[in-house]
Amino acid sequence: MKKTIYLIWGSMIAILIGTYFIYPSMYSTASIKYWIEWCSLNIWLAYILITILRGVFLLPSTPFVLGGVFLFPHSPAFVLFVSMIGVLLSAYLVYYHSGKLNFSHKIVHKYPEKVHQLSERLQSKRSTMVITFWSMFPLIPTDLICYVAGLVKMPLPYMLAGVLIGELCLNFCLVYLGGALI
Repeated sequence: MKKTIYLIWGSMIAILIGTYFIYPSMYSTASIKYWIEWCSLNIWLAYILITILRGVFLLPSTPFVLGGVFLFPHSPAFVLFVSMIGVLLSAYLVYYHSGKLNFSHKIVHKYPEKVHQLSERLQSKRSTMVITFWSMFPLIPTDLICYVAGLVKMPLPYMLAGVLIGELCLNFCLVYLGGALI
C-alpha cells in the first residue's frame, strides 16, 4: 500500500514537470488565474458531492465538516447546511440498506452484548434520545447507530429526528467554533 502511494505521488510530480516542459503556457499567470476561478466555482459542487457520498463509505462526517470550514471560512451557514444534508441522507441510506449491507453477522459475532444492549435501547421509549446523544459525540460514527436502528426496525422518523438534533448540535459547534479558530 505504501509503495502504491509513493508511486502515485511520484507519477503526479513527473506528470506536472513533464507538462511544464511540453506545455509551458499551462503555467502562465492567466492560465493559473483561470484555473483558480474554475476551481472556486466547482469546489462547492465537489464539496457537496463528497459530503453526500461520504456516508456510503461509512466515513465519519467530522473531518469533512472541518474541511468545509477551512475551505469556505466565509460561508459557515452553507457549510452547516450542506453537512446536515449529507449526514441525514447518509443516515437514511444506511438505515434503509442495513439489511442488505451484510455487516450484521460480523458485528453481532464480534460484539454480541453491545449489540443486544443497543437493540434494547433502540426499541425503548427513549430511542430518539439515545440516537441524539450518540450523534453528538464526534468520535463515534453516527452511521453505526443508524445501521443498528435499521436492523431493529426502529421507526425512521424517530431515528432521523435523533440524528438531526444530535448532529446539528455537533456540526454547529464544529462549524462555528472551528471557524473561530481559523
